[in-house]
Amino acid sequence: MTETLTINLDTTQLFSGAQLMIDALSSPYLLLAGLGLGVAILSAIMTAVNRIRL
Repeated sequence: MTETLTINLDTTQLFSGAQLMIDALSSPYLLLAGLGLGVAILSAIMTAVNRIRL
């Protein structure tokens, strides 16, 4: 008996929001902060998915 768990993540809103933030920010420091926040969010999602998978 095998159980499978399928998780579908719709990241289009995340990436469109990130693109809007990147377009709105002109300072390179703010741009780096926005990219760091995006990477942190994506790594949190991946960590949660890996914990569920285990």
